[in-house]
Amino acid sequence: MGLLSKRDFRQRQIRALEKINQTVKQKEEKIISKYLFNSNEWVQSKVVGITLSQVHEFSTDALIQEAKKINKTIVIPRTYNDDERTMEFVRLDADTILEPKVFGILEPTNGIVYESDQIDLMLVPGVAFESRDGFRVGFGAGYYDRYLANFKGITMALAFEEQLFKLPEWKVNDFDVPIKIICSTGGLQYATD
Repeated sequence: MGLLSKRDFRQRQIRALEKINQTVKQKEEKIISKYLFNSNEWVQSKVVGITLSQVHEFSTDALIQEAKKINKTIVIPRTYNDDERTMEFVRLDADTILEPKVFGILEPTNGIVYESDQIDLMLVPGVAFESRDGFRVGFGAGYYDRYLANFKGITMALAFEEQLFKLPEWKVNDFDVPIKIICSTGGLQYATD
Protein backbone atom coordinates (compact mmCIF):
# COMPACT_ATOMS: atom_id res chain seq x y z
CA MET A 1 0.00 0.00 0.00
CA GLY A 2 1.32 3.45 -0.92
CA LEU A 3 1.60 6.51 1.24
CA LEU A 4 -1.55 8.53 1.79
CA SER A 5 -1.78 12.19 0.97
CA LYS A 6 -1.53 14.32 4.09
CA ARG A 7 -5.12 15.42 3.60
CA ASP A 8 -6.47 11.84 3.55
CA PHE A 9 -4.18 10.73 6.35
CA ARG A 10 -5.13 13.75 8.48
CA GLN A 11 -8.85 13.02 8.11
CA ARG A 12 -8.29 9.39 9.11
CA GLN A 13 -6.24 10.42 12.12
CA ILE A 14 -8.72 12.99 13.37
CA ARG A 15 -11.46 10.35 13.24
CA ALA A 16 -9.23 7.98 15.22
CA LEU A 17 -8.46 10.66 17.83
CA GLU A 18 -12.15 11.47 18.22
CA LYS A 19 -12.79 7.81 19.08
CA ILE A 20 -10.34 7.68 22.01
CA ASN A 21 -12.19 6.88 25.22
CA GLN A 22 -12.12 9.96 27.48
CA THR A 23 -11.10 7.96 30.56
CA VAL A 24 -8.19 6.41 28.65
CA LYS A 25 -7.28 9.83 27.22
CA GLN A 26 -7.14 11.43 30.68
CA LYS A 27 -5.08 8.54 32.05
CA GLU A 28 -2.58 8.83 29.18
CA GLU A 29 -2.43 12.62 29.60
CA LYS A 30 -1.40 12.19 33.25
CA ILE A 31 1.38 9.74 32.32
CA ILE A 32 2.64 11.91 29.47
CA SER A 33 2.49 15.05 31.62
CA LYS A 34 4.60 13.36 34.29
CA TYR A 35 7.29 12.58 31.69
CA LEU A 36 7.12 16.17 30.45
CA PHE A 37 7.32 17.73 33.92
CA ASN A 38 10.33 15.56 34.82
CA SER A 39 12.20 16.27 31.58
CA ASN A 40 15.25 18.53 31.57
CA GLU A 41 13.71 20.43 28.68
CA TRP A 42 10.69 21.42 30.79
CA VAL A 43 12.62 22.01 34.00
CA GLN A 44 15.17 24.29 32.32
CA SER A 45 12.72 26.24 30.17
CA LYS A 46 11.53 29.66 31.27
CA VAL A 47 9.26 30.47 28.31
CA VAL A 48 7.03 27.73 26.86
CA GLY A 49 4.96 27.94 23.67
CA ILE A 50 1.65 26.07 23.92
CA THR A 51 -1.46 25.94 21.74
CA LEU A 52 -4.80 26.07 23.53
CA SER A 53 -6.10 22.59 22.79
CA GLN A 54 -9.28 21.34 21.17
CA VAL A 55 -11.37 18.41 22.42
CA HIS A 56 -9.65 15.64 20.43
CA GLU A 57 -6.13 16.92 21.23
CA PHE A 58 -3.89 16.47 24.25
CA SER A 59 -5.45 18.83 26.82
CA THR A 60 -3.08 21.70 27.55
CA ASP A 61 -5.11 23.13 30.46
CA ALA A 62 -3.20 21.23 33.17
CA LEU A 63 0.13 22.06 31.51
CA ILE A 64 -0.66 25.75 31.58
CA GLN A 65 -1.75 25.57 35.23
CA GLU A 66 1.44 23.73 36.20
CA ALA A 67 3.60 26.18 34.27
CA LYS A 68 1.99 29.14 36.01
CA LYS A 69 2.38 27.46 39.40
CA ILE A 70 6.15 27.23 38.89
CA ASN A 71 6.45 30.72 37.35
CA LYS A 72 7.05 29.78 33.74
CA THR A 73 5.93 32.21 31.08
CA ILE A 74 3.37 30.73 28.71
CA VAL A 75 3.05 32.08 25.18
CA ILE A 76 0.26 31.07 22.83
CA PRO A 77 -0.06 31.46 19.06
CA ARG A 78 -1.86 34.23 17.25
CA THR A 79 -2.31 33.50 13.55
CA TYR A 80 -2.74 35.84 10.62
CA ASN A 81 -4.75 34.72 7.64
CA ASP A 82 -2.43 36.48 5.21
CA ASP A 83 -0.80 34.98 2.12
CA GLU A 84 2.12 33.77 4.22
CA ARG A 85 -0.04 32.26 6.99
CA THR A 86 2.16 33.83 9.63
CA MET A 87 2.00 33.22 13.34
CA GLU A 88 3.43 34.92 16.41
CA PHE A 89 3.40 34.01 20.08
CA VAL A 90 1.81 36.21 22.73
CA ARG A 91 2.19 35.97 26.51
CA LEU A 92 -0.86 34.46 28.21
CA ASP A 93 -1.87 36.61 31.19
CA ALA A 94 -4.97 36.99 33.34
CA ASP A 95 -6.08 39.92 31.16
CA THR A 96 -5.52 38.17 27.82
CA ILE A 97 -8.63 38.35 25.65
CA LEU A 98 -9.23 35.15 23.67
CA GLU A 99 -11.35 34.72 20.54
CA PRO A 100 -11.87 31.68 18.29
CA LYS A 101 -9.90 31.84 15.03
CA VAL A 102 -8.53 29.20 12.61
CA PHE A 103 -10.08 25.76 13.29
CA GLY A 104 -12.01 27.31 16.21
CA ILE A 105 -8.86 27.54 18.34
CA LEU A 106 -8.86 30.29 20.94
CA GLU A 107 -6.23 32.92 20.20
CA PRO A 108 -5.19 36.14 21.95
CA THR A 109 -6.36 39.47 20.59
CA ASN A 110 -4.04 41.44 22.87
CA GLY A 111 -0.79 40.94 24.78
CA ILE A 112 2.98 41.07 24.62
CA VAL A 113 4.55 39.37 21.60
CA TYR A 114 7.59 37.13 22.19
CA GLU A 115 10.12 36.64 19.41
CA SER A 116 11.04 33.06 18.50
CA ASP A 117 14.48 33.37 20.11
CA GLN A 118 12.78 34.18 23.44
CA ILE A 119 10.92 30.85 23.54
CA ASP A 120 12.84 27.97 25.14
CA LEU A 121 10.43 25.09 24.57
CA MET A 122 7.71 24.79 21.94
CA LEU A 123 5.01 22.15 22.49
CA VAL A 124 3.91 21.49 18.92
CA PRO A 125 0.43 20.14 18.17
CA GLY A 126 -0.35 17.59 15.50
CA VAL A 127 -2.47 14.61 14.58
CA ALA A 128 0.43 12.19 13.95
CA PHE A 129 4.15 11.92 14.68
CA GLU A 130 6.83 9.71 13.18
CA SER A 131 9.11 8.65 16.03
CA ARG A 132 12.43 8.13 14.24
CA ASP A 133 12.92 11.47 12.46
CA GLY A 134 10.21 13.51 14.19
CA PHE A 135 8.05 14.30 11.17
CA ARG A 136 4.48 15.30 11.94
CA VAL A 137 1.13 15.88 10.37
CA GLY A 138 -0.50 19.05 11.62
CA PHE A 139 -3.97 20.36 11.02
CA GLY A 140 -3.35 21.44 7.45
CA ALA A 141 -2.79 25.17 7.45
CA GLY A 142 1.03 25.05 7.65
CA TYR A 143 1.37 27.69 10.38
CA TYR A 144 3.73 25.63 12.54
CA ASP A 145 5.95 24.45 9.68
CA ARG A 146 6.42 28.06 8.59
CA TYR A 147 7.12 29.24 12.15
CA LEU A 148 9.43 26.35 13.04
CA ALA A 149 11.54 26.81 9.91
CA ASN A 150 13.41 29.57 11.78
CA PHE A 151 12.83 28.43 15.37
CA LYS A 152 16.05 27.56 17.22
CA GLY A 153 14.58 26.40 20.55
CA ILE A 154 13.53 22.90 21.55
CA THR A 155 10.45 21.40 19.91
CA MET A 156 8.42 18.68 21.60
CA ALA A 157 5.16 16.92 20.79
CA LEU A 158 2.86 15.32 23.36
CA ALA A 159 1.41 12.23 21.70
CA PHE A 160 -1.09 9.50 22.43
CA GLU A 161 -0.18 6.01 21.23
CA GLU A 162 -2.68 6.41 18.37
CA GLN A 163 -0.57 9.30 17.08
CA LEU A 164 2.78 7.48 16.94
CA PHE A 165 4.17 5.89 13.80
CA LYS A 166 7.55 4.18 13.31
CA LEU A 167 7.60 5.36 9.71
CA PRO A 168 5.38 7.97 8.09
CA GLU A 169 2.26 6.61 6.43
CA TRP A 170 1.87 9.99 4.75
CA LYS A 171 3.86 11.90 2.16
CA VAL A 172 6.61 13.99 3.80
CA ASN A 173 7.30 17.31 2.05
CA ASP A 174 10.53 19.28 1.78
CA PHE A 175 9.10 22.09 3.92
CA ASP A 176 8.05 19.77 6.79
CA VAL A 177 9.99 20.66 9.94
CA PRO A 178 10.65 17.68 12.23
CA ILE A 179 10.04 17.76 15.98
CA LYS A 180 13.10 17.09 18.16
CA ILE A 181 11.35 15.21 21.00
CA ILE A 182 8.17 13.17 21.21
CA CYS A 183 6.75 12.64 24.70
CA SER A 184 4.34 9.72 24.96
CA THR A 185 3.26 7.11 27.51
CA GLY A 186 6.54 5.35 26.68
CA GLY A 187 8.60 8.37 27.77
CA LEU A 188 10.73 10.75 25.74
CA GLN A 189 11.88 9.81 22.24
CA TYR A 190 14.57 11.97 20.67
CA ALA A 191 14.44 12.20 16.88
CA THR A 192 17.60 11.50 14.93
CA ASP A 193 19.22 14.47 13.19
